[in-house]
Amino acid sequence: MQNTEGGRKLNQAMTSTGRAVATTGRAVGGALSQAKGALSSWWSTLTTPQSPDCETPVAAENSSGITVSSKVLKEEEQEDKS
Repeated sequence: MQNTEGGRKLNQAMTSTGRAVATTGRAVGGALSQAKGALSSWWSTLTTPQSPDCETPVAAENSSGITVSSKVLKEEEQEDKS
């Protein structure tokens, strides 16, 4: 079949299709690997205990019933103790 014109065209088409599939497979594999890394990083930030010195603002209500960040609450608590 490779000796005929149709056979050669079919062989070329199969070769180029094989290359395209391999290239796409590498691209998809890389994208999946990146997605897995991003999810793993995100999950570890959720499951890692935060230290008390962490500056991440947390919404809460102060004694006046006003929603403020945890940093502001700490400052108010220190003022109350003075």
